[in-house]
Amino acid sequence: MMNRHRPEQTSPLGGKDDADESRLDAPMTLTAAAANAASDATPARGWAAAATAVHAVRLVAAPVVLELSVAGHADILIDVRYRAFHWDIPLDRFPVDADAVIVHTEPLDPDAPPLFELPGRDLDGLLWTMGLHAFGEDPAGWMRHGDRHRLARWPNFTELAHTPEQLRMTAMLGNAFLTAGELAAAAGTGTGEAQRLLNALGLMDGLRSSAGDVAPPPTMRPGRGAQGRGLFARLRERLGR
Repeated sequence: MMNRHRPEQTSPLGGKDDADESRLDAPMTLTAAAANAASDATPARGWAAAATAVHAVRLVAAPVVLELSVAGHADILIDVRYRAFHWDIPLDRFPVDADAVIVHTEPLDPDAPPLFELPGRDLDGLLWTMGLHAFGEDPAGWMRHGDRHRLARWPNFTELAHTPEQLRMTAMLGNAFLTAGELAAAAGTGTGEAQRLLNALGLMDGLRSSAGDVAPPPTMRPGRGAQGRGLFARLRERLGR
């Protein structure tokens, strides 16, 4: 629970954690499906269980906040009402190999004040980084093998650390439902890298997914002479247009 005992430290809200009564201290009630993935204190090796909990909490209609306690690092506060988070660590220092992450979830009244000064940091940045690393090259816990995915909204790549391959694959997902294998084949990259991208976009609520075949995947072929050409010219060539 969020009112657990721990050594005194400065809270992002100001004052001492133990003395700050504005800290959330009531256990949370989730739907049955979400409760399995986002219990009040879920120990996790690495980030997989934390990412699964965040994904489950975002499916809950009631306002929810989360605190992620990362072993050896400052805690992360997430307020999903504002799609914002507070963390003292820059995302380029994201502790990929954190030994343990404890997830604490709490409900809020809709009109409760924010837990930290707004606008805070854009939650998409954290979810993108977490999603890329949490499951390695395996599908995220809420994804099923064989499902096809299509882009639901374009990420703000000006704020996200990304590779040219991730940008290219994201553009392809805007045109068709694809499995990780199909996406990798179309982009000329490894299936594991394609799955990492799908995990990140899924955690950001940036995908639409469908079980099984929804339409024959487009015929895609590697372009020739792509050096020096623009992104969309190369995409049109890969898509056979």
